[in-house]
Amino acid sequence: MLPGWIFSLQNLALLDLTNCYISGVNPGTHGGFHSMPSLTTLRVSGNTFMNSSSLLSGLSSLSNLRFLDVSDCDISSPVLGNLQNLSLMEYLDLSNNQIVEEIPKSLSNPCNFTTLDLSFNKFSGNLSELLERFCECESPELELLDFSNNYLIRQLPERLGKLKNLASIHLAYNKLTGTIPDSLGSLSSLVLLDLSKNSLTGFVTENHFANLTALDTLRVGDNKLVFKVNVNNWIPPFKLSKLSIGSCSLGPQFPSWIQSQTNLTELDVANANISDTIPNWIWTTFPNLSSLNISHNNIQGKLGNVTFFAPGASLDLSNNHLHGTKDEDDDVDWILVILTLVGLRVGFWVVIIPLFINKRWRNAYYHFLMKSGSSFKISSFCYSM
Repeated sequence: MLPGWIFSLQNLALLDLTNCYISGVNPGTHGGFHSMPSLTTLRVSGNTFMNSSSLLSGLSSLSNLRFLDVSDCDISSPVLGNLQNLSLMEYLDLSNNQIVEEIPKSLSNPCNFTTLDLSFNKFSGNLSELLERFCECESPELELLDFSNNYLIRQLPERLGKLKNLASIHLAYNKLTGTIPDSLGSLSSLVLLDLSKNSLTGFVTENHFANLTALDTLRVGDNKLVFKVNVNNWIPPFKLSKLSIGSCSLGPQFPSWIQSQTNLTELDVANANISDTIPNWIWTTFPNLSSLNISHNNIQGKLGNVTFFAPGASLDLSNNHLHGTKDEDDDVDWILVILTLVGLRVGFWVVIIPLFINKRWRNAYYHFLMKSGSSFKISSFCYSM
């Protein structure tokens, strides 16, 4: 239980109770946050005692508050209405609660905000109107915008590109409609863009990515977007580690620009209207890939070598027209049989030295032994595949 004397600390500037798992306030406690006018930073994440309408209403008196984190507090009561007069606020995190509230058309002095996280709640309302207020700022400071997993509607504002400091945009799992504004392409500080699981429509062209040189994660899947690159052999200005654009329209050709994204660890182009022969580079270009999903397309061709996948990796090739291919190392099986038999006769190193020299023979030797259910006794050794 939270001791009541805390609310008597009128000169306290910072209070951090993060993950103290306090579930209530001591009975008979008088006062609240309204008794702590000097607070500039309040961190109470992970404490369910904050699910109290009287405590939440007391936040409106904290006129000096700049930093507020009340995430993971199991709050269900409205909160934003109590913050309208806090003109110095820079950081607001209300994520992972159960807040049922309509977002306001504006926040008090939105030009000061650097972080605004309302994710994983039940906020509803017009996102476009609120973002327009941020776009009206002469020098907006906003760096992180996370409204994911709510019930927000309407479109992204055309002036979104004015928010020059934006590094992360998380708007997945809402009910957004309309097109993605071209001005998005001017956000040179943007590292993460997640617009997945909405109802966005229209074309996505190279203009949307014109200056996104810092972009690392792009997730716009499960919308009604059509990717239409008008420049032949287009090479994006970014190097992504995560690309998820499944359930958008990318085809009929396999997007060649993906080949330039050699740092990918995740690639999802499932259900993307691709009707093409799978390019050979898909199996050789991404050495760090741990998740590949090209399912539910009309992709034809030979299944490549996927032995580069690490243990625990995810590979989904379902609902296509891929077929197996002759092992490229089958051509040397007879040589390997001879080497094996000779090795058993004249010594271990007669076999091992050629295998160290020739990587192709090493792989084929391994597959030969596996396929033959080998009963040979092999001395242990190490080599790089």
